[in-house]
Amino acid sequence: MTPPHTLFVIGVKGQRFDSKREILEKEKGILEGERRQLQAKQDIETKLKKIEDEIRKIDAELKKVDDDRLEDLEKYIEPLINTNDIFTEVHLGGNSYSPDACRKLGLLLRKQKNLETIRLDDLFTGRLLSEIPTALYSLLRPLLDVHTLQTVDLSDNAFGVNTKDPLVEFLRAHLPLRHLILNNNGLGPEAARSNPGIKYEIPALETIVCGRNRLEAGSMEAWARAIKANGKGLRTIRMKQNGIYSKGVVKLLNTGICHAPELEVFDLEDNTYGKDGSVALAAVLSGLPSLRELGVDDCALTAKGWLRVAKALSAGGNTKLEILKLKGNEINGKGVRALVHAAKTSLPALKKVFLNANAFDEDNENIMRLQELLKRRKARFGKDDEDDAWGLDELDELEGEEEEEEEEEEVVEEEWEWESVATDTEAEIDIRAKAEHILTEADVAENQPVVQNVDKTVDELGEKLKSTTI
Repeated sequence: MTPPHTLFVIGVKGQRFDSKREILEKEKGILEGERRQLQAKQDIETKLKKIEDEIRKIDAELKKVDDDRLEDLEKYIEPLINTNDIFTEVHLGGNSYSPDACRKLGLLLRKQKNLETIRLDDLFTGRLLSEIPTALYSLLRPLLDVHTLQTVDLSDNAFGVNTKDPLVEFLRAHLPLRHLILNNNGLGPEAARSNPGIKYEIPALETIVCGRNRLEAGSMEAWARAIKANGKGLRTIRMKQNGIYSKGVVKLLNTGICHAPELEVFDLEDNTYGKDGSVALAAVLSGLPSLRELGVDDCALTAKGWLRVAKALSAGGNTKLEILKLKGNEINGKGVRALVHAAKTSLPALKKVFLNANAFDEDNENIMRLQELLKRRKARFGKDDEDDAWGLDELDELEGEEEEEEEEEEVVEEEWEWESVATDTEAEIDIRAKAEHILTEADVAENQPVVQNVDKTVDELGEKLKSTTI
């Protein structure tokens, strides 16, 4: 006997679901608006009488209508109506639901005994902002009774400050929640600052996805507290395209990410690291030994910033790293050589690197070395994998190497050959103190000429910083 399907996907997209009562009330509202306009004019008795008659008819129908009847919706959700113990995953996104429709759905979802994942993305297209809070309450409050529910996707709904309350209430109270996905919700920094419960009081989260929400630097303190509160439980954090500038990135890294030692995926694509952010990232990497994916695409890391991060990756503390996203960060030939060194000596699991839109030439010899390295690894460890799971991305938007970089090429190989794994003492330095220390030394080094014959008795860290001109 074939087991029943455990996934329910509503069989329609782009449909608008309203109850009969809601349709009538909207028609009545339109007529009342026309009546008010006519009452301000003269010689309108006939038109006004016609509208009055229409309103009386609607009032009569409203008294008889069954509030719960949504025939258009019910024919699409019949499987949810007829069973309560089959579906582990439900997708309802891509339609526009009225408050009454959400109330109907909420009552059905409350009865789903085995529901683990629900997608409630893009539910309110064309709805008035005033309708959304009521609709959300009607959907989310019943889900508090579904103790098996661990994954909630609320992407592409316009929440913002005015509609945040139902969301905050749910997130504070739904203890089983493990995976929260909030992409493109218009939250903004104010929603995050005024409601830290949206992130802080959620227990045992494993996944936070919150992209395209204009979080900005102002909300990073609240996010950092949330990450610290969830600590070891967190595995994935993706916060792409949020307008977070360097100050906010530093706050997130130094007071949040450093408390998530089991993090496997960290992606801040299209936010701004800058100098201070690169220092903070370099400092926390040693405390993320489980990291498998690091995403810093289009993050204004800069050539020198990448060298800081590459040094940290070369320290041997991120041996599980598989995917490195570095597009659009002004990385030059020197940085590519640093990457090859790190990949060869300290990143044995690395299999996919994104490097497009950086400042080196496509025929750079170190790019060829990196391609060969990843090709050999695929032949050995990934024979059955898809081809695009290994190697480099398309390098079709490179900016090209600047001429002055050629003078530094002779020094680069030497400086990366003697890089070594950090000592136990260095590894024990507090994250914030370490970041400040690196930043101070970097500032000094940037103002010093490159020393050709360094005294062997000079402090090892000073040697590295001077020779790399960080």
